[in-house]
Amino acid sequence: MTKLRITPKHPKGADGYKVFSIRIKDDIVERIDHVSEKTGRTRNELIGMLLDFALENSEVVTDKKEKRLNNEKKEPPVRIEPAALNFVRVVSTFKTSKIFKF
Repeated sequence: MTKLRITPKHPKGADGYKVFSIRIKDDIVERIDHVSEKTGRTRNELIGMLLDFALENSEVVTDKKEKRLNNEKKEPPVRIEPAALNFVRVVSTFKTSKIFKF
């Protein structure tokens, strides 16, 4: 008779990821779901990619003068079309990669 082999379970967080919940607006969920349908990627994958991209392309502004200057020089927001996600190449893990390479 063949026995079921059960290996020890890894402790939570041992894979380098954390699980947490957030509240987001319905329209954002709909937009993520739309991209998910177009690309075949899960919500989780997309949210991880989008957060990584946002963090890599953000800066913290603490000086009021700098804030004012940045607001005056605002460039139009970057819009990533769902079709562009077909060109996304994940170089390594979400923690160390530059996700959006075209």
